[in-house]
Amino acid sequence: MTQGEAGGGPRVILGIDAICPPLTGIGRYALSLARGLKRHPDVGQLRFYGRGGWLGEPTALLGPHRPLNVLRRHVPFRPLARRAYHNVMGVISRAKLAKYHQWVFHAPNYVSPDFPARIVCTVHDLSHLWMPECHPRDRVEHLLRELPRTLVHAAHVITVSNFVRDEVIAEFGLRPERVSTVYHGVDQSYHPREADALQGVLARYGFERGRYLLAVGTLEPRKNLERLLDAFRRMPAALRRAYPLVLVGDRGWHNEALLHRIDSLRAEGELHWPGYVSERDLPSLYAGAAGFAYPSLYEGFGLPVLEAMASGVPVLTSNRASLPEVAGDAALFVDPEDVADIARSLERLLTDTDWREGAVRRGLARARAFTWEACVDRTVSIYRMVGEG
Repeated sequence: MTQGEAGGGPRVILGIDAICPPLTGIGRYALSLARGLKRHPDVGQLRFYGRGGWLGEPTALLGPHRPLNVLRRHVPFRPLARRAYHNVMGVISRAKLAKYHQWVFHAPNYVSPDFPARIVCTVHDLSHLWMPECHPRDRVEHLLRELPRTLVHAAHVITVSNFVRDEVIAEFGLRPERVSTVYHGVDQSYHPREADALQGVLARYGFERGRYLLAVGTLEPRKNLERLLDAFRRMPAALRRAYPLVLVGDRGWHNEALLHRIDSLRAEGELHWPGYVSERDLPSLYAGAAGFAYPSLYEGFGLPVLEAMASGVPVLTSNRASLPEVAGDAALFVDPEDVADIARSLERLLTDTDWREGAVRRGLARARAFTWEACVDRTVSIYRMVGEG
């Protein structure tokens, strides 16, 4: 329900700043939540707030030609610029949200505007604390400054895995009853596809169904792509030619050496980097892959793992952080810092027929347990609890 369609359930303001191009993990979470809340019968009223103003649709900030989106593409935020921007947005938000103190405000991207409301925030991970070198410095400074403030004022904290919940409780000393795990879901567009259904998209990218190894993620240090490239190069040359590596993801940060290696492997014909891929094409690239590799150093959830499983693709991923919790018994687990282990497991991922068939079955079953409907239902129950408190 939107404003003016009052019902008996909680009145909710959803912050949608994260729903902006390029749409990555947190933005996709916020967008899926927004779409689900619009349809949910137990939401009394719903409004969307972003960039200091009210927005009619959750996709309103996705336009690539919106002034701030153009600025962000060409002029990266620096620490002083980011701080100034958030200070200005804070003043605007306090003024615009002041009369909504009886509503529930959900900040799905860590931090909330500073105003007297019933705040729910979602914490996706604490990598800015444990791996600050893997992030732009201004982002780390922003979260170090703003996340503790948000957690103090929040009526309830959502985490995306039990792994992150345990970290948040231990690090910030929160009472366990103030923190709830709400898993992400898998969009229904991720499912196995027949060859005919894939032909158009794969042909456009120059790929052949079942003849490439896929990795998805922003090109940044936490995704561990340099070790993935090392491991890929250790596989037999014939296997590399049969299954070239396809990296899907935006340019990211702290990746000068990685970009140089990508250029070298592209020149040898063993690697393809199409960059950021649209939400329209990505499900087909998953479904057409022979295998999916995600040896991340740290994840709060790891949605690409489930998307690959839902697409009927065998998965290799890391044996740490949230990834075993999410993948269950359906993935091939590796030590992400052991290149030899990754290389051996990549070869098995692509060649062990019996294991592959079992992994596909287990992966499809595992992915079915994670739905956006369940995520939205659980989130609404938290709004209701906060609103009644």
